[in-house]
Amino acid sequence: MGVATARDILVDTYRVRQFSIFRPTTIDDLPAVVEQTNATSISCNVTVGTAQNQGFLVIYDGTFKPDGQPNDPCGQAQQIAQRVVAALPMLPAK
Repeated sequence: MGVATARDILVDTYRVRQFSIFRPTTIDDLPAVVEQTNATSISCNVTVGTAQNQGFLVIYDGTFKPDGQPNDPCGQAQQIAQRVVAALPMLPAK
């Protein structure tokens, strides 16, 4: 997992779009993108924007099931991202 505090990693992800599977989504109401090289890849990236010019990236490398299919790497990466978001401190009230 990587954290970006000095640049907007989510904007960079939209700008580059380096993978053939590019799916905008949300993680606990925060904007996110799920990316994968192809549907049979065991790797998946989930980028989450946490605030202006802040965010993090989960890079998950999974395994194959006995039938040779990937073991849901994007689902696993999204679960990790959800755990990270749940652990973030609350913003102070304005």
